[in-house]
Parts: sequence; structure tokens; C-alpha cells
Amino acid sequence: ALKPEDTLILCGGDGTVHRFVNLVQDVPIPCDILLFPLGQRNQFAGRLHHRLGDAPFSIKHQLLHCPSITVENRTRCFLWGVEFDPMGRRFHHRQTAVNVNGDCHKFRSLQLTANEDLTLQGRQAYARTPSIISCGSDVTVCFDRPVSVRIDGELIGQAERCHVCMAK
Repeated sequence: ALKPEDTLILCGGDGTVHRFVNLVQDVPIPCDILLFPLGQRNQFAGRLHHRLGDAPFSIKHQLLHCPSITVENRTRCFLWGVEFDPMGRRFHHRQTAVNVNGDCHKFRSLQLTANEDLTLQGRQAYARTPSIISCGSDVTVCFDRPVSVRIDGELIGQAERCHVCMAK
């Protein structure tokens, strides 16, 4: 029942925004969406140069253009990143083969970061600095064994393959 002249204000932090964007994926929202950051860590608000207790600010553009990931035929939007852990543990010193759009890489830790493009950041077995792969707007990631998938910190499940799309 929202009208274009209405304003929707989310009060909370990263979890609130993450849950909201995934609940309304296919729901048209004609009005502006504001965030009043009240969460504990507020990483999403921080990326937009806001912090706990700031006045509500518009996030509609970011919510309409956030990337999505499909894991096990389930699509979820994400705001800042996806982490992949083999069998629920960190990679540590064991390498995992990762195929990104046909290019094979070996990592001991891996995460997908949502920024202007999509980048895959990972640590190779003995590297001190992260390796970065610029992925572009559409990415298919395949692993050599099942990995746990965490979207914005929430454990989603396990998969050997996922598809990421930059914008809806």
C-alpha cells in the first residue's frame, strides 16, 4: 500500500538491511527507502560514510542495484560480500581449486566483494597479501569440493558451484 510520496525507514544495522533486501526482491517499492543506522557494526552504513545514530539517509539506489548470488537454485542479494569456507572451516594451509569463469586458481581463503565491479579476493597458500581477480558483472564460481557459503555473514549452506550477478 506504499505510495510514491511515502517514505520507508529501516531502523537497524547490517542484518536488518540484508533481511529486508532479500524479503522484497520481487516487490516494487515506489517510495524512497531510508536507513537509520542502529546496528552494532553498521558496515553497510559505514561504506556509505554514515555511522550509528546518523540521521536517516536514502539507500534505495544501493538496494535496487545490489549483486545477487545463486546457490543451490536459491538466489540471495548481498550488500558487501560472500565468503567461501570448505566444510565450514577456514582454508588454512590447504589449497582449494577455484574455477572462475573458466580460469582456475588455487586459494586457501576466498571471498567475493561487492564493489563497483565484482572482485574475488583470496589468499594463496603462502602469500602475505591478497590476490584480487576482477570478475566483472556475471561470474560463475566452481570449487573442487563442497564449500560453506556465507552471504553478508549469514551461513546459507554448502555448494560446489554458484552464479553471481552484479545487478538485478
